[in-house]
Amino acid sequence: MVRVNGLKTSDLAILDEGLGTFIEGRAIATCLRLAFHDCVGGCDGCINVNNHDNAGLVGYAGNLATIYDGMNLKTLLTRADFVAYAGIYSVKKSIEVANANCPESDPNCKVPEINLTLQTGRVDCDTAPYTDVDVGLPSSDLTYEELTAYFADNFGLNAEESVALMGAHTIGEADPDQSGFNGAWVVSDEEGTSKTEWNNEYYIGLLNGNGVQSDVSGNGNWQWISENTETGIGAYSLMLNADMCLLKDLKLDSNGKSSCDRDSCGDSEGKQYVKKFADSQNKWMEKFAVAFTKVQATGNFTLVPLED
Repeated sequence: MVRVNGLKTSDLAILDEGLGTFIEGRAIATCLRLAFHDCVGGCDGCINVNNHDNAGLVGYAGNLATIYDGMNLKTLLTRADFVAYAGIYSVKKSIEVANANCPESDPNCKVPEINLTLQTGRVDCDTAPYTDVDVGLPSSDLTYEELTAYFADNFGLNAEESVALMGAHTIGEADPDQSGFNGAWVVSDEEGTSKTEWNNEYYIGLLNGNGVQSDVSGNGNWQWISENTETGIGAYSLMLNADMCLLKDLKLDSNGKSSCDRDSCGDSEGKQYVKKFADSQNKWMEKFAVAFTKVQATGNFTLVPLED
């Protein structure tokens, strides 16, 4: 196992230079997903190449490994710390994109800075950056009780933090060739592609969308499809059961099919947080930062702050 401490704040510019070569566009969301998956079971810089739930991540893990090795970063931080920083970098890059796209006529469009700071001390697995260990990634077919229990057991999150963490889907998109699901959690154009701007439209979509459950693959890949035809704000072409459960008390069979629709399902306990985050982007970002920091501290190690 490898452990490295002593990264200085000034060293982040070196990491930014390396990550800036490829974390842009769709890679922003994928690298954030990679950083999350790495921390399930403990942040150790390793992705299971045999787990279908990691489809689409293996190549990105390889890209980060190429940067890490090519820039000889092992003297500065572990692979696990580098993957963690890639997640933080992705969030901040998405905020940068959002603000760059804000029209000057709308000052309220600007997204504030987020309180995410790298700490180091994570320990790499012996075979980093890849592994064959099954760490138990979360299912897409979770009820609200199951989802909050999963995040509590794995990361120590409370219910509100669990709902806040799910807001990372605001920049996500599913590929049917990888997961069997199809579409973007927040739609950016008529073709249904995803946005890369960090904002709270994920929650707005949950509240205002007219979602209908559909088996998009014909093989039991049940997802919720919606289109907000009035303004387009919060429009989505994908919500998983694990997303819709934040709003609705879903009753799912073994295949993930709901016995009730969006109108007839009762509200879940998570709706209060969905509404809170839909109403206030700042409140969501504050709580997301707390949740993501807890996720990135998961594992058998002791984190230390950067040196001045």
